[in-house]
Amino acid sequence: MTKAIDLSGQRFGRLVAIKPQGKSTNGNLRWLCRCDCGNYTEVDGVQLRRGDSKSCGCLRREVMR
Repeated sequence: MTKAIDLSGQRFGRLVAIKPQGKSTNGNLRWLCRCDCGNYTEVDGVQLRRGDSKSCGCLRREVMR
């Protein structure tokens, strides 16, 4: 088992990691994140570090307009 990486306070696109929220079904740590638009969302830590998740969904909605 590997040691969990602390992402607290780090920014990933529009998201800021706040605190761990348990594990996802694949065993990765999930993080509670606050988006710049004010919404909160839970995101897999690996997706944050890779850059796969950048917002709560507001960025996609803006781009689609």
